Amino acid sequence: MFASIRKHLFSAKFNYEYSLTRSEIQFIKKNYKIKLVKEKVPPIAIFCLDSRTFAYGFADRLRGIISCYAYAKAVNIPFRIEHVDPFELSDYLVPNSYDWQIKFGEKSNNLLYANPVFFVQNIPNIRSMRLFKTNNKRQHHLYTNADYIKEVNDKYNKNYVFGDLYTELFKPSMQLEKMIDGLKLQIGGSYVSVSFRFMQLMGDFKDCYGDILSEEDKNDLLEKSLSLVMSLYEKEQKTVLVTSDSQTFIDTVSKLNYVYTIPGEIGHIGFSQDKKVIEKMFIDFCMISQAEHVYMAHSGKMYRSNFAKTAAMSNNTPYTEISY
Repeated sequence: MFASIRKHLFSAKFNYEYSLTRSEIQFIKKNYKIKLVKEKVPPIAIFCLDSRTFAYGFADRLRGIISCYAYAKAVNIPFRIEHVDPFELSDYLVPNSYDWQIKFGEKSNNLLYANPVFFVQNIPNIRSMRLFKTNNKRQHHLYTNADYIKEVNDKYNKNYVFGDLYTELFKPSMQLEKMIDGLKLQIGGSYVSVSFRFMQLMGDFKDCYGDILSEEDKNDLLEKSLSLVMSLYEKEQKTVLVTSDSQTFIDTVSKLNYVYTIPGEIGHIGFSQDKKVIEKMFIDFCMISQAEHVYMAHSGKMYRSNFAKTAAMSNNTPYTEISY
């Protein structure tokens, strides 16, 4: 019964021209209903992310959020964010010039009115551009980590920039702003930032994948990474904010008197829901974004994370990757 109705709902009549995966069908069956009643629901785009689906890292979430906002702006429909798990987004980022918070009664889970749309990064355009084939008279519930601002600009003749869109949507909460101001006061002036994403290479961080190096290789990578920070300081002659997922590296590099590291518990929000881990993630992000120049360092099996790049983009800050 559900399958036949779903086939009708997602037919060409609704411009929903793609096939759902098995997991997407199961998700819809679990979280959406078909109610043959009239509802007064607005056409609206809602970025949806909670514990039910898609546990991406923070940079991935932002990539999806900002792209969905660009689409909503381009087609002139309201935009909202539903991000309540593993943390309430508004505990850390609050609306700036655009109110993206969901109002009571705005969201419907009735498939006659709601369009759950799934698309992820690094997949063929015919699938990642699902949103462009939908009917804008219905609600769109968007589950995505895809960066498609360029596609929105091309299709709708816009010139949206990630940093400008981010600034329209977000500013730090009062509590987060207070913590950031305190850290900047400790630094005492302008600074550059450099980020290192070791994953599990140093054996001190749980991640989704990655090798653990031998002791000899760990020491070699540690020395090379320290040398990079030293050379960066020689070039910039400013305090160097160092962020990393390796406490071993943080403990070592913080001994350099021109280096500043942010205190707090290191973790990945895909594995930890600890409030201290989430809080540090937001502090790191905001502090990186306010640097004079943002660097991302990677070597060998290290991960080329998008976290620092996304932070730089959020404030239109110069960004450079360093391979060593």
